[in-house]
Amino acid sequence: MISTLVELVRERSFRTPENLAYSFRAEGKPEARFTYQKLDEESRRIASLLAMRVAPGSRAMLIYNPGLEFVAAYFGCLFAGVIAVPVYPPSPPHYEGFVNLERVFRNAGVELVLTSQSLAGLPNVLPEVHERFQGVPWLVTDRAGQGDAEAWRDPGVKPATVAFLQYTSGSTADPRGVIVRHENLLANQKAIHWYAEQSEKGAMVSWLPMYHDMGLIGAVMYPLYLGMPCYLMSALEFLQHPLRWLKLISDVRGTISGGPNFAYELCVKRISESDRAGLDLSSWEVAFNGSEPIKSDTVRRFEETFRPCGLRPAAMVGCYGMAEATLLITGTRDRRARFAAVQRNELEMGQITELASASVNDADITEIVTSGGVPVDHDVRVVDPETRFELEPGNVGEIWFRGASVAQGYWNQPEETAATFAGVLASETEPGRYYLRTGDKGMFLDGQIYITGRLKDLLVIRGRNIHPQDVEQAAQAVDAQMRPGRGVAVPMKTEDGEGVVLIQEINARGRLGMEKLAQMAREAVLTSQQVSLAAIYFVPPHAVRRTTSGKLRRRATQAALEAGEIKVLHQDLELAQGLVERTSI
Repeated sequence: MISTLVELVRERSFRTPENLAYSFRAEGKPEARFTYQKLDEESRRIASLLAMRVAPGSRAMLIYNPGLEFVAAYFGCLFAGVIAVPVYPPSPPHYEGFVNLERVFRNAGVELVLTSQSLAGLPNVLPEVHERFQGVPWLVTDRAGQGDAEAWRDPGVKPATVAFLQYTSGSTADPRGVIVRHENLLANQKAIHWYAEQSEKGAMVSWLPMYHDMGLIGAVMYPLYLGMPCYLMSALEFLQHPLRWLKLISDVRGTISGGPNFAYELCVKRISESDRAGLDLSSWEVAFNGSEPIKSDTVRRFEETFRPCGLRPAAMVGCYGMAEATLLITGTRDRRARFAAVQRNELEMGQITELASASVNDADITEIVTSGGVPVDHDVRVVDPETRFELEPGNVGEIWFRGASVAQGYWNQPEETAATFAGVLASETEPGRYYLRTGDKGMFLDGQIYITGRLKDLLVIRGRNIHPQDVEQAAQAVDAQMRPGRGVAVPMKTEDGEGVVLIQEINARGRLGMEKLAQMAREAVLTSQQVSLAAIYFVPPHAVRRTTSGKLRRRATQAALEAGEIKVLHQDLELAQGLVERTSI
């Protein structure tokens, strides 16, 4: 039985050496390809380089542009028993990403930086890099003639060996290094397969960044787990032209692909009818949507828009996960996006009346989308976070998760680890039966989990609980200048108690002036949520903070605005004071 990723790569290379493992497509460049034999050889070659420089258990930071160079370096670390620390490459022209890289570098105790020839000159371009990465060597892994695959010797990688540190920018917290072992990865691959039900005859297509859980574990590792080909492209090329993603699925007959909710929204808005005419999406079996919460309107419009292209009915299926669970926690297996229309006040009180066929025109009704059921050998509970008692189906509480997929904690953060990974039910009698406390709110209905928000994101206005996403979506719906999924509603203290602030990205060019936009946003939020916005801040694109998987970082955005780190294009204050005091969300 396969027990490590090293064994898995070697097994694929032995049994199907010439089969395609990975293909990377980039506009204007020849296709890069790895067969399983090539993947095995490159992994052993890079591992031999590492063995001459660092000991097993050392931490190596991976700084790569999207491409197969990253894939080879990642598996090279696994073959060497070295703990990989994947990070986003810093973006030109100012390389602001080095601020985050330095923080990760210090926490992980990085002993070696791996990179490619295309980024090898980075320290020379930015001399301060030498100071921040004090004396730690940089190793370029894609130069010809370096390393010897035949010199590789198995360092004794076991299921409990740490494979990598998954640094995650949480929705509400600073990045922390999640400790992921080989056994966690394989357990989660089994869970993903339970959800996706693919075979070696299928094909994965992905634009998702390979440096984070959804792209790395869901899109890069799952095809390897099954032995099916994986076709990759960069996130930037997708964002520039979403058609490229769907065209790749069409061209290679992709069977599984997906991403956060915003990716589907982007396709609906940016791919024209004439562009759609050339697409054949009939092979696409699983269009996974892993954003939280999933928007029912996006699901319906995407499927309706691309049905003429052969997209299967109800192709989009929800899933839910997080880095601390390695990746997948729940997934929808029945290939139908299931909706529940509920009264907003019932959602808060846990008195749920399912109205699956209801029309969602009433401001008092909201529609939620299932994120599926629980994989075999795993356990999900909905728990009152204060009493720690499990709640009955139909009641909203914190989602707790238990199983072999749960990671080992946070690197060098014992207090954070205890608070997050050691949840104990009040009714528990068995010692050591711990749950991962996700910090996410949700409920069970008919065996399906519905994500309703983050515990720490909840707004409490005059004793009334309000979900920030309801405020955000109401404001964003007023005009196309308001960038969907690119705004945050956060609390602020006012003279009258707690108020709500909207920080919203806008497209500056549009038919409406900013004052008119602000007025319309106020009216929309007041009408739908009965909330008067204390302040509105319009900011440029890409100003709102997001995690590497695309989730909004509301507290981080609020803090950045208060610190003057975000340019304000327009501000509309209901009160004379601005952001006078940031409060805990």
